[in-house]
Amino acid sequence: MTAMSTSAIARTRHSAGSMSRTATIATVSAAVLLAASVPLQLMASSRRWTQCPRFVGDENDTSMCGLLEDHLFDYQNPSAPWTVIDGAAQLFGAGLMLVAVAVLVATLGVARPRGPLLWASAAVTAAAFAFGGVHALASGQLGSPSALTGWTAHVAVLGQVAWVAWWATTYVRAPLLALALLPTGLFTAGGGVVVYAMAPLFVGYSSYDTTPWSESIPAYGTGLSALALLVTLVLRRRSTTERE
Repeated sequence: MTAMSTSAIARTRHSAGSMSRTATIATVSAAVLLAASVPLQLMASSRRWTQCPRFVGDENDTSMCGLLEDHLFDYQNPSAPWTVIDGAAQLFGAGLMLVAVAVLVATLGVARPRGPLLWASAAVTAAAFAFGGVHALASGQLGSPSALTGWTAHVAVLGQVAWVAWWATTYVRAPLLALALLPTGLFTAGGGVVVYAMAPLFVGYSSYDTTPWSESIPAYGTGLSALALLVTLVLRRRSTTERE
């Protein structure tokens, strides 16, 4: 009986150790993917707004900046009529696809059993991010909105619903992981209202169309999530050490 109990305890510890390693690798990988997305998003934003004020009081406000505020130059979700800014849509699209992969990888950081709802919502959320990324990248390459344009609104709504389901399910099983990824959801998955409200705080005014550097805000949210994931990893390891 004692031998059987010892064997069972050993198997349990081995299983827990394997899950811990999987969670650690998943968390680090998701953080790296999100961190890699940040410079791509910022470079895309810089392609559009380099002639515009970066902060309140900046004197770099030119007539060219006012022109670039027109929705014609929005590259996050290209739709006709649209004017291409060299490389911006491609950079943004690549960054968004990294976020899509990060969502799937981060899901591996949730303790088992993960369940069908978690995986289904993760898959739909990632697919929505990837869809937006492919649309932006393809549009930039083509020089005009891609054939996916007609589906973007539907996919965006579906992605936002899936994100909420994924985040809530993740929070139940891994609250620290969910909280770490919250900025990505607020500023990227459903960030239109948040970005619209925050952008004027940086440059000191609200544009007639798109406020300068608006596209940088989702990048900051992504970067914050990457940093928070690493903090989560430290807290998780500290908690494990204390239990031992």
